[in-house]
Amino acid sequence: MIKEFLVLTKAFPRPEDLSNLHYWHVRLPASSSFIDSDKVPISIRRLCIQALIDRVQYLIDIRPKSKASTRVIAEINLPKLSNSGIIIFFDVGYFDKLFNRDIKYQGWLPLSACRSLEKEWVVSVPDKLSVEGFQEEISNEGFIYRREFWFAGELAIHILRDRT
Repeated sequence: MIKEFLVLTKAFPRPEDLSNLHYWHVRLPASSSFIDSDKVPISIRRLCIQALIDRVQYLIDIRPKSKASTRVIAEINLPKLSNSGIIIFFDVGYFDKLFNRDIKYQGWLPLSACRSLEKEWVVSVPDKLSVEGFQEEISNEGFIYRREFWFAGELAIHILRDRT
């Protein structure tokens, strides 16, 4: 699975080669029945999280100078790690819209500053990358869905923190 992910993220994508010019997205190539199973050791899930973070740094390092305004981030979904992946935003305005979740049926609450992806999952995040965690709540006709997720990468911290 990790080897396949390395192949999928070997080259920096070119927006002109994609159907969506705003962003490029690749998920971990893992089935939910595997990676989200209670039987999968934490060490394997940790390896996947570390691979996401490492590939964000790799893609930043190989990014063409002409694409310097792009944003490269990992989205780490918990407990459904199978929904995790890397997003490269070619349009900074589109990136900004990602964090506008103050709508009637969906909200993002920043996780406590006491929480740390690095400490909780024992992963290493390069100094140049930022990490922010959120709890998402979606409500619809009495049904409430909650999940936790983390972003790691080139984040505009002022976008995240000004909302609190």
